[in-house]
Amino acid sequence: MNQDTTRQNSSPNVPNKQKIGEHHRETGCYALASFNDNGIITFEKKKIINANWIANEYLHVHSPDDIIGQELTSIIPPECLDVLTDETSNTKRWGKLIRCDGTHIDVEMMVVRPPQKTCQSRHLVFRTITEARSSEKILINASNEWRTTFDTMPNAVCLLDEDGIVVRCNKRMTEISEKTYTEIIGSSCAEIMNCTFEDSKICPLKRLRNSHQRESLVLQKNDRWIHISMEPLPGQAGSLRGAVLVISDITAHKRAEDRLLHLNKLFLNLTPNYRKNINMFTQACREQLNADRIIYRKKGDNTLRAISQWQDSQCNHDIEVAEKKLCCDIIQSARKGESVHVVKDYTEPSTDPDNPHIIHTFVGHPVFCHDECIGSLCISFNKKVDLADNDELLISIISTAIGIEEERNEVEQQILVQKTFLNHILESLSHPLYVIDIEDYTLKMWNAAADIFNPEENPTCYEAIHNQKNPCSENGIHCPLEMVKSTKKAQTLEHVHFDRDGNPRAFEVHGHPVFDDNGNLIQVIQYAFDITDRNRMLEELQKTQKLESLGILAGGIAHDFNNIITAILGNIEILKVYLETHKHSERLLKIENAVFRARDLIQQLLTFSKGGAPIKKTLSIIELLKESAGFVLRGSNVKCDLSIQDDLWAVEIDGGQISQVINNLLLNADQAMRDGGTINITAENHIIYNVNGLPLHKGKYVRISIEDHGVGIPEENISKIFDPYFTTKEKGNGLGLTTAYSIIRKHDGYIIVDSETGRGSTFSIYLPASDEVKQPEEVVEKHIVKGTGKILVVDDEETVRDVALQMLNLCGYEAECVNDGAEALELYSKTLATGRPYDIVIMDLTIPGGLGGKETIKELLKIDPKAKAIASSGYSSAPVMSEFKKYGFYGVLTKPYRMQELSELLHRILKND
Repeated sequence: MNQDTTRQNSSPNVPNKQKIGEHHRETGCYALASFNDNGIITFEKKKIINANWIANEYLHVHSPDDIIGQELTSIIPPECLDVLTDETSNTKRWGKLIRCDGTHIDVEMMVVRPPQKTCQSRHLVFRTITEARSSEKILINASNEWRTTFDTMPNAVCLLDEDGIVVRCNKRMTEISEKTYTEIIGSSCAEIMNCTFEDSKICPLKRLRNSHQRESLVLQKNDRWIHISMEPLPGQAGSLRGAVLVISDITAHKRAEDRLLHLNKLFLNLTPNYRKNINMFTQACREQLNADRIIYRKKGDNTLRAISQWQDSQCNHDIEVAEKKLCCDIIQSARKGESVHVVKDYTEPSTDPDNPHIIHTFVGHPVFCHDECIGSLCISFNKKVDLADNDELLISIISTAIGIEEERNEVEQQILVQKTFLNHILESLSHPLYVIDIEDYTLKMWNAAADIFNPEENPTCYEAIHNQKNPCSENGIHCPLEMVKSTKKAQTLEHVHFDRDGNPRAFEVHGHPVFDDNGNLIQVIQYAFDITDRNRMLEELQKTQKLESLGILAGGIAHDFNNIITAILGNIEILKVYLETHKHSERLLKIENAVFRARDLIQQLLTFSKGGAPIKKTLSIIELLKESAGFVLRGSNVKCDLSIQDDLWAVEIDGGQISQVINNLLLNADQAMRDGGTINITAENHIIYNVNGLPLHKGKYVRISIEDHGVGIPEENISKIFDPYFTTKEKGNGLGLTTAYSIIRKHDGYIIVDSETGRGSTFSIYLPASDEVKQPEEVVEKHIVKGTGKILVVDDEETVRDVALQMLNLCGYEAECVNDGAEALELYSKTLATGRPYDIVIMDLTIPGGLGGKETIKELLKIDPKAKAIASSGYSSAPVMSEFKKYGFYGVLTKPYRMQELSELLHRILKND
């Protein structure tokens, strides 16, 4: 922009347009836009004067300077220009915008008019239609509970292995990194953040490997600020098997912080008293030039305003008309940056015979602001006046002082508007923000969100926020304020704050220094993010990871172990048939019971392995609670007080697995009450309206609480009780509560504990309620059912094939065995060609190196659509065992199985043929 240097030299105190523009950008709608998810373009008289960074991204503009000064028609097509002429304020319209490359984007937009009538600027607010619909689609399609929790976190989260490679991430990570899910998985954390750390003291991952504790870091990337936090995932024997990387975009908060600091500094600088200077200059004009009247007319206003206190308010009408005309002519003819005065004489008749005419002299002078004429002066003399150079300079100084005063008023008005906007923004923040005096620790200002700390008039930060009587540093606590004071730099750390009720909450506190013009630290601005729920989610994530690791181990041994037990149990049952009246048959029963105990142990491992999916049906929990209480507490010095709501909802559960959970909890409660007492069991309906920190969906649940009055759980063990193999018992294996936790999670429920040492513990279980009516259970007489037919057994274990063959023969069936699915298909095809195919095929689902049951059934039904098959397994990663009909099977046999189960299943399938 070209400027008149002569004008600048003659008026050195007039801020130029560029500085005012920068002030408008830093303190105006730009501050509002930094806290907004919409694109915002500020314009005046259809000319763009500002734009926020979101608008730049939408329009593919590198910086606001690329479009500032352009007409709105350069980005708004002609068919959409009616949004600018609509008299209805704040009305949303569908339309299009033109990017810098000429392409169009569909948007929802509206024009926002500031409440101040004197403000000429307007804000064009818009957002893309595509992003709004995409966000709605993501929320609607979120079905998996863990994935929903993971993807709806406000921060970007990913899991790293021990080498820092990403193995899993949430949707926010793809957004903040601007990479696809496929590009992120397998990349290093440094590649995700697009930076490397040569200094190991800065790299959070390298620090994490040394400290095995949470590490954090704040980085500035281009025009964005991000906060990086890493949480360790411990492995075995103190090793580190990975980390949880959390990235938060704190740009909006940093920008709000910078705007607040800039505004505070601006207030300190606006101290000159220009009105006092104007009065001084006009008084000099009267004394030196004998002026009678000084009038100021503002552009667009027909009123003449006196700017001096000494002049006579009475004035001849014709004189006033002449003054108005001169002021109007100067405003219309004034050129940008040219400070030129005009002298005119006015003659009127007089009644004095010695002086028949009175000559008046008018001196007109333009008043400039931002190099634009905003008004004019008219200085009246009741005589003929010839102005000297010094006289002209004095008039020019008065004009300049008035321009500065008008500019100051304009800036103050803008500051007032922006301060109002900023106050609205601060009050709308959901995070607490407060300003602390570094001398006496008092809170000078706080927003509405900080009211959770119950601040009173002039409270100290350690009293209002930390609920302490002395400063944190005196109590051995890391203090954000002291860290900022010592370093004179922004600091971030985790801190414990207390809410109004005195409850501790974990916060991530950011402290930023505030300096005066001399560089002295005077205040500290702090804003805090409540990370209590986030930490709870991370703990749940770690528990899930531990269970998955143990599940992989359990699944690996389950297949072989159950094959061995199947062979042992089958041979025992065969021997029982032949030695039913033998004197040593009781020994076989003892061996059989021992095998069942081994089966129960492996079943606990399988419960939280991938193959432990519950087989659910609608049940009433009442009978299950009664049976478990009677069974576990039989012969104990502890009694049970059962309280059940009358209209208790039914639940869809695996009865055997939930019984295992209740039994484990009752057994723990019984053992915790060594001197006897009462265990209170309550079951009631419960509706969750809001998440409230629990990882559960909204809806109806049945809540079961088991309360004991025993020794309680020490606080340091609360977070470990659901960990695999953690136990404080001399004879415990550490799987009871781990199994309970896994079972409840697989039922889409949740289990939580509340305990106090010396007063007892309460375990609460949340199970989703079912809208179906409980179906009565069919009573089946338990005995071996004889039958006839051809049976084909597919199993890779020779011992299992041998036992199955003998059991089938004893049940009256003709049986054959093969090693894998390929042999079964070949043999079945041959028998089908003879017209006498197998009546039923029993298939093992998992055959290492061969064709398993899941693959075999597809090919078998192609050969013979009427073929009948039974799925048999002790472990499977697929949900075939719980949804066998979906895969084409007629039933399932869970290893190890008994001869009675085998015979009843075969009889039922053949009977329904």
